[in-house]
Amino acid sequence: MIFIIMISATDEVLHPTNTIAVAGHKMTLPCSSRFDNESRWDFYPRNSVSPFSVYNGDRLGDNIGRRVGVDFDSCSLKTCNLTIESVQLRDSGYYICFEASRGVRIAASLIVLSRLLL
Repeated sequence: MIFIIMISATDEVLHPTNTIAVAGHKMTLPCSSRFDNESRWDFYPRNSVSPFSVYNGDRLGDNIGRRVGVDFDSCSLKTCNLTIESVQLRDSGYYICFEASRGVRIAASLIVLSRLLL
């Protein structure tokens, strides 16, 4: 016997979306769910195959500066938005929101433009 579980769009996490940001500006990547879950964030820097933990469900990763943060109280509930206070060129890459209890992973690309290009 095979069971298929259908999940409607309203059951899924609010996806972080591919984003273009300007260096020096604040930006937020959303991650939320209808369910109370522990969420995590990973980051793959541009041109890298090795990720590092931005937020592991308990604390910010060791490689994260003070510009990056999450709302610790809400990250064990339904929302775990990732905020970068002053985006820098080195922040370009892929960010993955991981909803731990259901194993849902959603990736978004962040492209950071230099202010000189504008």
